[in-house]
Parts: sequence; C-alpha cells; structure tokens
Amino acid sequence: MRLRPIVFLVIVGLLVVAPIDGQSPNGTISGLVVDSSGAAIAGAEILIANDATGLQYPGKTNGDGIYLVPNLPPGTYRLQVSRAGFKTLIKPAIVLTTLTVGLIQQST
Repeated sequence: MRLRPIVFLVIVGLLVVAPIDGQSPNGTISGLVVDSSGAAIAGAEILIANDATGLQYPGKTNGDGIYLVPNLPPGTYRLQVSRAGFKTLIKPAIVLTTLTVGLIQQST
C-alpha cells in the first residue's frame, strides 16, 4: 500500500493576557490538514507534545480538516498528524508564547 503525504497548515494561536481575573496565560494550536491535492482530511489524529514536560494533548480534525487544541501552557511543542492511508507527519519546534499586556499610566 502506498502512503500519501499529509500537507498541513499550522496556526499557532497566541493568547493575549491582560491582568484581569479569569484569563489564562495558556494558548491554542490550531490548523488545517489537507492532502497533496488540497482536499481536507477529516478524522486525522492530532497529538501535540510539550518538549519540556512530555505532556501530550490529543485532538482530531473535523469534517473540514480543521483541528483546535486549546489550553496549552507556553513552551515548545511537537505536532504529530496521522491518518490511515497517509504518512505520519511530525512538525517539531512549535513555540507557543504569551503576550502580557499591561496598563500604561501617564502622570502630569
């Protein structure tokens, strides 16, 4: 059986953190998984692993090939995408950071 390559796009969501109760310093990794012809791959297994802690965060693409893995702490991650009939794709070194927004005051 010949395996087809998976082509994917990764959108790393950076959560802007303001000093307001109820917000989290965590972010989201999301993207679109398509085959070499550009057709969406539904049901692809997504596994995002934190390089420092070894913690793994699973996900799955929807019918449009889109995945979303929320609530990830800042760090460096490795993304693995797999689906029967396709080669497994591994994308290392995805860096998820947060941006802290502070209040600037001007005194006269």
